[in-house]
Amino acid sequence: VVVGYNAVVGSLANPCTGNNNVVVGYNALVSNTSGASNNAFGYNAMSANTDGVVNCAFGANSLTANVSGNGNAAFGNNTLQSATSSQNTAVGYIAGSTISLNGDLAAVGYSAARYVIGSGNVAVGSNALVGTDAIRVTGSYNIGIGYYAGSAASAGAFNTYFGFYSGGLPGGSYQIAIGREVVVTTDN
Repeated sequence: VVVGYNAVVGSLANPCTGNNNVVVGYNALVSNTSGASNNAFGYNAMSANTDGVVNCAFGANSLTANVSGNGNAAFGNNTLQSATSSQNTAVGYIAGSTISLNGDLAAVGYSAARYVIGSGNVAVGSNALVGTDAIRVTGSYNIGIGYYAGSAASAGAFNTYFGFYSGGLPGGSYQIAIGREVVVTTDN
């Protein structure tokens, strides 16, 4: 099923052979050649995908950089915008928007894990594990649950932050902070 200008057009040299795709929106899944079982809804949704399979992109510019990643789910405008890896899930405006080569991200909430580029991270809550444009979250296997939980995280790994503004040392590892504004000052 295809609805929208320039949606799933392929080219004469590389016609679209992928099947079971559902596409609605301008430029949605426009580069697809053999990708199958994808759902792309919204302006530029999955616009770079060529052979990725079983992906869902709902929202303008969601999952736009994905070429061959599989099993991604992006719900909200600009979610997983730079993702080129597999098995990422993001729900909320600009959630997980800078994850690229690493995968297994789970981000739920406005701007959750926005500047995360490490793998296996979990962010639940508005701005959880958000990082900054200048200081990306390169660490892996971190968990941030709550409003701005772990928002200062960067290169550390295996950290758990649970609660409003909970956090720790930016590059620390194995830190556990539970509670409102609890901040760990040393590695555990």
